[in-house]
Amino acid sequence: CSAGLVRAVLGCGYYPQIGFLKRMLRELQRNSKNKMRPSLMTKRGETVRIHPQSLASKRDTSKDAEEEADPMFVFEELTRNESQLYVKAVTEIPAIALCMVAADFRLEPQEPGEDGSLKTHVVLDDWIRYEVSQNHVVPLRVLRQRLGQAFTGLIERPWEEQEARLVDSVAALRMVFEIEAGGAPNRASFSFAAPGGAAPGGRGRGGVRRGG
Repeated sequence: CSAGLVRAVLGCGYYPQIGFLKRMLRELQRNSKNKMRPSLMTKRGETVRIHPQSLASKRDTSKDAEEEADPMFVFEELTRNESQLYVKAVTEIPAIALCMVAADFRLEPQEPGEDGSLKTHVVLDDWIRYEVSQNHVVPLRVLRQRLGQAFTGLIERPWEEQEARLVDSVAALRMVFEIEAGGAPNRASFSFAAPGGAAPGGRGRGGVRRGG
């Protein structure tokens, strides 16, 4: 089983126990006296530190451009000491996995960019918002729909063989998970970007908008 698929399954299973890695521009961090420690911003708007024993606590907290989308992590355990919230068992997950399981999946077409490119905002549960190429919108919707149909078939009619279109779609989705999680060389072709507009509830650090 590939690492990308495992990360995607963890993300789907623990959602909404996820958070975005808080980062700052590399130039600003270079000039800062205090090094930014790896922390996550949760759905409730809380900043929680990644436990020092977690491998994710060694992650770089800088980025080269404001529009870079912040990495998304799932966590298994949330603990508190006298002064700080910590998360443990932290794993980075592919953003596209949540597009498949979020209860609400909304699309907001945007005006053409200066270069003529067409972008769309994908809004999940009025919280997570990403900008994707309009060319990816139809595949996202189709994969989400067919994954739901495949699960329904397995639960309600486990003795029946799945339709070929559902089997092919699940196989394609598995490949996308691997690409998005970094398990294939052409990951950039599927990567999401941070949008230009704010989602309900405010704006998170690094251009990824999410509400509380």
